[in-house]
Order: sequence, then C-alpha cells, then structure tokens
Amino acid sequence: MKNSDLEAVIGLEVHVELNTITKLFCGCLAKFGSLPNSQVCPVCLGLPGCLPVLNQKAVEYALKVALALNCRITEFNKFYRSHYFYPDLPKNYQISQYETYLGEDGFLDIPVNEGINSDVKKVSDRTDKAKRIGIKEMHLEEDVGKLVHISNFSFIDFNRSGIPLLEIVSYPDINSPSEAYQYLVSLKQIIRYLGVSSCNMEKGILRCDANVSIKKKTALTLGTRIELKNMNSFRSVREALDFEIKRQIRILEEGGNLIPETRLWSEEDHRTRSMRTKVEAEHYRCFPDPDLPPFIISSRLKEEIRSLLPELPQRRFQRFIEDLRLSPYDSAVLTQEKELADFFEKCLEKYSDTKNLCNWITTSLLAEINRRNLSLEGLNLEPERFIKLIRLVDDGKLSNLSAKGILGVMLDSKKDPEEIASEKDLIQIRDLGSLQKTVIEVLQENEETASDFLKGKEKALSFLIGQVMKKTKGKADPKMVGQILKERLERR
Repeated sequence: MKNSDLEAVIGLEVHVELNTITKLFCGCLAKFGSLPNSQVCPVCLGLPGCLPVLNQKAVEYALKVALALNCRITEFNKFYRSHYFYPDLPKNYQISQYETYLGEDGFLDIPVNEGINSDVKKVSDRTDKAKRIGIKEMHLEEDVGKLVHISNFSFIDFNRSGIPLLEIVSYPDINSPSEAYQYLVSLKQIIRYLGVSSCNMEKGILRCDANVSIKKKTALTLGTRIELKNMNSFRSVREALDFEIKRQIRILEEGGNLIPETRLWSEEDHRTRSMRTKVEAEHYRCFPDPDLPPFIISSRLKEEIRSLLPELPQRRFQRFIEDLRLSPYDSAVLTQEKELADFFEKCLEKYSDTKNLCNWITTSLLAEINRRNLSLEGLNLEPERFIKLIRLVDDGKLSNLSAKGILGVMLDSKKDPEEIASEKDLIQIRDLGSLQKTVIEVLQENEETASDFLKGKEKALSFLIGQVMKKTKGKADPKMVGQILKERLERR
C-alpha cells in the first residue's frame, strides 16, 4: 500500500468552559484560580440527597455558540447520567446530554492555504479560499474535578467540578494537521467574539481530543479510529496528529493492523503512547437524569439570542477588505480579537486615514500589547488619546520615533500625548530660521560629504540629515531638513 494512496481522516472534540458566574447545576462560583476546594457545595461534590438546578445563562451561552456555528437547534433537550469511575468524578457519573443535543448539523468554514506547507502558524495566513468543516453536534455537560500529581501523591481539587462545559464535536471532515489547527484557531476566535469563554488552554478552559484514522483515498469506509488526548496547545494538537498519522501509515505499509485505542501525547518525547483500548458509548450506561426535567429551547429564546450575536470574525474580515480596502493580511490581524477590531473602528470614527491607522495599530500598538503581555483592555488607552498621538505625527510636531516612545508613556499614565511631548522636550523644531542655521553649520563641517552629493551620491544626503538630527537631538523635522539641505546644495 503506497503512502500516496492513503489519506488521514480527522475529527475533533473540543471542550470549552463557559464563563458563567456560577456552576451549571449549583450556586458555587465558577472562578479560576481560587484556593483548592473553596468553591464547592453538596451538589457539585455529589453528596446524597442534593438536587441540581440548571443554570439558564449557561444554556443561553451554549445557544449563542450553536447559532454562530450554523447549527440546527433542538427544541426538546434532556440531560443524561454518563457513568464511569474516576477520582475526579465524585458522583461516579457525569451529567451530560445524550441522544438529544442542543445543536446539530452545523458547519465552520476555515481558511485553506494552498501552496503553503502544512505547518500553518497564524490566522494572518488566511486566504479567500475556504473549506467547510461540519459540526456533528454540541452539547452541555458538567466539568469534572482536577487531579494534581505531586511526587508519589495525587490530590483532587473539586473547584472545577460542575463548571458548565460545552462539547463541540466535528464531523471527520479534516484531512491534515494544518486543517485541524486552522479549525481550532477559527473556532476559538468565534467563541471569544461571542464573549462566552476565554478559551485559555493553559488554564484548561479549552481542551481538545482528536480522533484520527487512515483510509485509502478511494475508500468509502473509514479506517480504524484512534483517539488522542493530553494535548495542551494548538501546536501540540498539530504535532500529535502529524506523529500519529505517520505512525499509522507506517504500520499499514508494513502489513500490520491498527487497534481501536486511546493514546496520550507526550510533550517530552514528542510521540504518542497507548493509554487504553477504546471505550464505546454503551460502556457509559447512559440513562436520563431523574433529578433534571427536560428543558425547552423556544423559538422566542432562539431569536432573542440570535439578535444578540455580534458581527462574526469572518464577516468582519471580508468587510474590512471590501469596504475599507485593507489587505487580507491587515484585515486578518485586526480581526483576530474582537476588542482590537472594535478599537480600530472606534478610532476610525475620529480619524479618516484608514491605512495609516491600521499601520499604527498593527505595528506600534500590538508591539506594546505583546511586550506587556496584556490584552487591549488592560492597556489603559482610549481611542481619543491614541488619535491625538497620530495627529501630532501627521502635523509634523512629533517624529515617528518620538511618538512610539510617547505611546509607551501614555499606556503607563492617563496623560495627554502633547503634555508628555512637552515634558520630554520632544516637539519637533519646524522654525525655518533655526533649521537653516543648523543646516549651514552642518554643511560647513562636512564639505566633502556635500561635494559627494553634488557628484550624484544620494546616500550623502541621508548622512547630512542625520548630522542635523544629531545637532538638534532628534527634534528637527526630517522632511524640512531634507528640503532645506537640497535647496542649499543645489545653489552651489
């Protein structure tokens, strides 16, 4: 069996913690980072005689995601008990949905980068070409506790137990690690736009399992399905899939057989290892939870939630290209995060040069965000002050270099950019008489360089401008300096 005759078939199961204030079935806080076992009660600890009550906000958040992913909404929903025995599950069953799911048969269009190798790394690589990935179903369930392993001991923190968890299951429409990566990036982007989860993988708020099999390209049936777990970043998902696809192909080419199993990805060894044979749905002995009545998604609630949906990232990306005439790269960078796109559009209400504004945000502002490891919300910057800074450059009062330095000071204070510029004596010198005097001094001190310019050496002019800037401590307007120098030199 030749490698070229085979293709990978991948389906992803994504678990997302919803950022409700309280847990799914009790009033305990659903806050990350609190002291272990400080946010628990008899309900989320599974003590006998306790009755769960469904959190309506969690249903609304899940419905938002289902609508954004073009799912068919199920009107009549039930919760089931899915039984299994593990230390982090105090009840020995998990409350989840089974047979009836909140959302079904949706889809997500992901950018396809033909001609780029499979190691696609960022959303800004996106093109107009897209591939549709089907969403099989999504459902609500409660999260489990967290096991913490220290030396030879294991500890359990039940703070996470009962937090609302949305599971999103794709159809096996993904055929490469790069497509899986782009699917996850696009899915995370939509969920963050909706404001229902931070999707922080480092905190375990978004988790992903993958199912992968290998089949002949011409075959109608799928190959042996193997599940991958323990992937803690999108990069890990891509690397684990890449390793596992090669491993399965090698076994098949050697005439071996694959067995249905669950395998763990090892970050240290960069390989997958067998964990257990595959557990099928019937092993969980699911049945309807007798303590929870069915819940109904009415047409009125569905339309009410639909009306609250923001403009989604793909539509905003296209609008920035079509209406604002931005490049696909700039549009992708600006729309990666809703807060950044919102900030850009608020600035546009006060400033009309779209491209210049885009350049300031995608270079200087994003550099500050990355340097400080903060979100835009944590930067303490209003559109009004940001536009004031850009206008100071446009009006020739500040150089680009000085303005970038002032931006950093603005983010550390509430000061106006012009106030900062005055305090630091950074306002550009635009007085014609003063600049002419300095230019004459520089030409007298650099007669040889002046002669070089007259002989056609253009670089000589840059040197002379640099000398003027040095004498004025960087405060001269470089455009005016260049113009004055040329006029003086051409008189010779």
